[in-house]
Amino acid sequence: MQRTISILTIVLLGQFSVSAAQAANSVGKSCTKIGKVSKTSTGVQLTCEKSGKKLVWKKKSIVVAPVIPAVTDLSKTASLTPKNLFADTAKCKITDVTYTKDVSLGFPRPTGLTANKSIYKALVIPVGFLDAPFTEYDLALLKEKVVQVNDYFKVQSYGKAQIEFTYPETSKWVIFPDNRADHGLSVWVPQESKQSFVQEVLSKTDQSLKIPDYDFVMIETARWTNSGWGQAFPIFSFSSPSGQAKTIILQAGWSVGQWFVVAHEIGHALFGFEDLYSFSAVREKTFAYKATQNWDLMSNAGGSYIGLFSWQRFLASWIEDSEVACVTQPGDFQVYLAPLDSTVNIQKSLQIPIEPGVILVAESRKYSKYDPGAGDGGTLVYVVDTRINHGSEPITVIGFVAKGATATYKNVVITSLDSNSTGELVSVKIS
Repeated sequence: MQRTISILTIVLLGQFSVSAAQAANSVGKSCTKIGKVSKTSTGVQLTCEKSGKKLVWKKKSIVVAPVIPAVTDLSKTASLTPKNLFADTAKCKITDVTYTKDVSLGFPRPTGLTANKSIYKALVIPVGFLDAPFTEYDLALLKEKVVQVNDYFKVQSYGKAQIEFTYPETSKWVIFPDNRADHGLSVWVPQESKQSFVQEVLSKTDQSLKIPDYDFVMIETARWTNSGWGQAFPIFSFSSPSGQAKTIILQAGWSVGQWFVVAHEIGHALFGFEDLYSFSAVREKTFAYKATQNWDLMSNAGGSYIGLFSWQRFLASWIEDSEVACVTQPGDFQVYLAPLDSTVNIQKSLQIPIEPGVILVAESRKYSKYDPGAGDGGTLVYVVDTRINHGSEPITVIGFVAKGATATYKNVVITSLDSNSTGELVSVKIS
């Protein structure tokens, strides 16, 4: 009889222990180890968390993953106009009516350009004066900035163009024993050519530099603030002790150390791009919405983070013929445009010839490092008019079109049907 009572007592104690544990594991009660998981008597999940200086049981939060809506790939739109209904891209390669020998906004490209290369070689020639010596600090700053120049062209060219900069040893820098004013570098005159100074520098270069081996030479002074020049001399003949220079870039004074000025001048020197801004400093047509918003580095050398129009990239052969929708006939079309910075070989530029030397262009611009003004994105529509001279704003922005909006130019109406991260879907009506 005694043994039976003992067993019964043990069973009852066990039941009491379970109930006590369940009662202890409730919201607000103390616990012993952070992260430990338990349940209440009603099955509510608990976790042991710190509250002030104590550890207590708290109701376990259930994280529900947000539902991300699927993005429609606009390139798969069923109603897109078949590519075989577009014209041969050659019909969109308009001739530049005001063509000059070194820069052009049309086809064929200027003869003599060192174009269509994957790697371009540049020789940097530091230049010092008595009142503006070129120092190791200036050299270090320059080397830092050209890293950004290289990144810029890598992005704009979809990885097709890179530049290698070579720096001669200190003994081969060009050092003048007098002041910069003695060489015409004291007072800034807009659009003043520094051809004579460039030739003077080259005539003093060391013969061992082998200047003809480089795609371009970059003459770089120290930095000063009261005057400055950024100038390119593409397809220009300059002599040096080691031979003829192919093309020259000059950076002097306040323009030194600004990577976007270097990139702008390289646009002239290597790729024959025109200045798209007005030499009279009345800059309106290449701006949209905000007076400070610009769409191409060649229209504002001081614009810092600005990309290049698809037309410019087309001129440089970075956008290939297969990436262009060329429309030359009246009718209704639906066209997909991939984001301009997309590295995929896909349609990026809509081009519609209007008359000799004039073409209407549309492209998808999205926010990016070199397109911060694009915001949420849209269709940028502009006119390239080669009848207008270099330096007189030959490109005019018609509009930056958001979803549902329209841009009209003469007999062409472009409407944004849809816009998302995959690009733009536009309707084109040509009467």
